[in-house]
Amino acid sequence: MLKFWTRHQRGAGVARTQVKVGLNRFALGALEEASRSGAVNRADVMNRALLVYAALQRVAPSDDSGVRVVCNDEELWIGFI
Repeated sequence: MLKFWTRHQRGAGVARTQVKVGLNRFALGALEEASRSGAVNRADVMNRALLVYAALQRVAPSDDSGVRVVCNDEELWIGFI
């Protein structure tokens, strides 16, 4: 479930929108795992995840059933709701 509100801020000359997100425990665990390395913060992880999700939706079949991703002999099925 996502709860949105927008508040535009200017940082380094770029307008940003702040979003409040209600994550379920699985999504929260994934966020913690992805940001654990310390190389990127939670906001960066969320920004990247949204970009990847949008890209996957662009290449998904027209029935929106999902996308099969294969990387280094591992396979992942990403279904769209």
